[in-house]
Amino acid sequence: MKIFKLLTVSLLVLVSSMVGYAKDLPAIDANRMQGKLTELNQSFILKNRKANKDLTKATSHAQNAKSAAKVKIQAAAPTSHIEGLQVYNIDGIYDEWRLFDPETAESTSLWKNTILANLEINCGFVRDGLVYAVSIEAGHILLLDLATGESMGYIELSEYNTWMLHTAYDKENDIVYCYTYDETGDGMLYQKYDPETKAFEPIRAEVGVGTLAEDPLVALAYNPVDKFLYGVTLYEENLIKIDPQTGEWSVVKKLDFQPSGYVQAMIYLPSAFSLSYIAVDVNELAYHLLIDPATGDITSKTRMYDEAEYAILYCPDAAVEQGAPAAPEILSAEFDPVLLSGKIKVAVPSKTFDGVDMSGKLQMVVTIDGAEYSTQEVAVGSEVEVAIENQAEGAHSLEVYCLSAN
Repeated sequence: MKIFKLLTVSLLVLVSSMVGYAKDLPAIDANRMQGKLTELNQSFILKNRKANKDLTKATSHAQNAKSAAKVKIQAAAPTSHIEGLQVYNIDGIYDEWRLFDPETAESTSLWKNTILANLEINCGFVRDGLVYAVSIEAGHILLLDLATGESMGYIELSEYNTWMLHTAYDKENDIVYCYTYDETGDGMLYQKYDPETKAFEPIRAEVGVGTLAEDPLVALAYNPVDKFLYGVTLYEENLIKIDPQTGEWSVVKKLDFQPSGYVQAMIYLPSAFSLSYIAVDVNELAYHLLIDPATGDITSKTRMYDEAEYAILYCPDAAVEQGAPAAPEILSAEFDPVLLSGKIKVAVPSKTFDGVDMSGKLQMVVTIDGAEYSTQEVAVGSEVEVAIENQAEGAHSLEVYCLSAN
């Protein structure tokens, strides 16, 4: 049985401060980096449209607004939260961390760090409150505070086989799956990167005909539900499914979309059970696509406001399996401060996370301070009272979630 916890309430929120060690980005040896870059297979590196101002002539703000369409989110999710690093738009206000609305394809600025304006960011990920922004031209991963954008330091990437072309973060295992150059700069490597030790583990080479060196990726994302990686390829326009343990991949479907070689980003969106892909097509037009990872079908296609282009996407929403029970609701909580006991009343969900009516029984789990307190079988759609007894004096965090009974 797969367990997907849906948290409903926390009676105590503990806030702790994180000490960061801010460092200025070291001076870049432009001649050395340019020399190394010229020796590489350039087809692997996605281009950044801010380096080509002529592209703004291809479209207009008014055209974008007219052609935008509503994204149909498939699940009645409490949130559809996406943030990301916007690296281009035709208004010229970019290199910002923005809150992206997948329904309208519009965004609002959360913060800006001026250091980003001087660099091309290729890809990146978010971990433990930090944005890891990869810049191949700088040979570094920039570390930025997720909440404020403050520079928190950098990680040096000195060799070809550390230059990350695409990244996808697996929060459950605290591992980054990535594609880098190989040691020669002419092929690619699929690797695991440990952000704690900063160590790379080579898994699979992609060199020669019939590999991703011949048909390179333009986007990569990790699906926390089925535990596979998904990528979009440039020339064959395929959605591919990648085993994160071996790097072996297979084609899911040829997409009804022609991507370009410009910077693009993709993330799994739990509320839609889909891959959220901010793409740039061969006509240099930007779109937000929702792709069903099981079939490769594009279920929604929306023109991006202001031709916005993203290098990093981040979605903090909890991943749930399609058909999993929705979150229960704590209707009331009563506690006697003298007896150190009390009770809660819980409304058991009657629908699945994606809005389908349920019947029968569920398993309802109550945790206190992260430890399981009780588990009981409950009827779908019922109201249940749970006694909380003999707790130590002080504040406690209480959570409730439901699981399928079978």
